[in-house]
Amino acid sequence: QRRDWVFLFECSADRDPLLARTQIEIIRTVLKHAEYDDTFSIVTAGAYTDVLDKEPLAASHENVANAIAYLEKTHLVGALDVQQAFRSLETFTKDAENPVIVHVGSGTPILGERETGKLASALPQDAQYVGIGVGKRYNRSLMKQAAARSGGYFTQINPDESVNWRGFELVSKLNTPRLLDVRIVTDSG
Repeated sequence: QRRDWVFLFECSADRDPLLARTQIEIIRTVLKHAEYDDTFSIVTAGAYTDVLDKEPLAASHENVANAIAYLEKTHLVGALDVQQAFRSLETFTKDAENPVIVHVGSGTPILGERETGKLASALPQDAQYVGIGVGKRYNRSLMKQAAARSGGYFTQINPDESVNWRGFELVSKLNTPRLLDVRIVTDSG
């Protein structure tokens, strides 16, 4: 199905160059497997947020190549404000037909709100959330809770894994129909 991808790329100082490279490769792989009519936006987040473009871009080879070049020039500085980053995503999700937020990084707040429930509620309500913890340390509880609230998905990808394969696996799982919140109730209740 057609998607409006919104990537949240963490570029705070806790992301070393290896983790940042892994995050870039994950985004590249997801966009490589995007549908021809998908769009994408990229928000970089540290102490402040920045965007690749103010409007969503078509997932063409040229736009993807420009986006990857943009990410490769991103400086890894400052502390991460997750709440501010989540709020900045609304610009790209509010008018989108089928928004999917793909958060790559640690999800560990240093600045601003730190409580998991409040952070998860700061996400745009109309978007599916896909959390990808990159590296050994990531905020599993935040990503799990945000994914559960939106019918999304969360996983962890480490730099020592086959990142392209794991990215392909992620897209495959997102494309596969899933049952969520399944409950079995007997006649006796």
